[in-house]
Amino acid sequence: MVFASNRAELWSLFWKRVDGSDEAKLLLKSDRELRPTSWSPDGRSLALDSKHPVSTEGGTEPMWSADGKELFYRVENQMMTVRVTTEPTFAAETPRLFSIILSAQVTSISSTSR
Repeated sequence: MVFASNRAELWSLFWKRVDGSDEAKLLLKSDRELRPTSWSPDGRSLALDSKHPVSTEGGTEPMWSADGKELFYRVENQMMTVRVTTEPTFAAETPRLFSIILSAQVTSISSTSR
């Protein structure tokens, strides 16, 4: 399990065994509030919402695509998508418009147009 906490004054991400058999271990410290939003399908990468933009153009609420090749994120009433690679290091292509959002919160993404 991954969770965010500011128990040490700075915001930090921790992981802990779900069965509670171990102490929480530090993953990342930040001077911004962090919120884990979704794991990549292969379980190796975590999308974070830091209450700050996830792209140079702004954006929040990042989510992974089912195949792990795209990140989706919200910019006001638009859902954007950006193709990414995570190996050997993280790299992102130019973002593009995926859809216009008509509801207050997006909880999942599904693409049948490809």
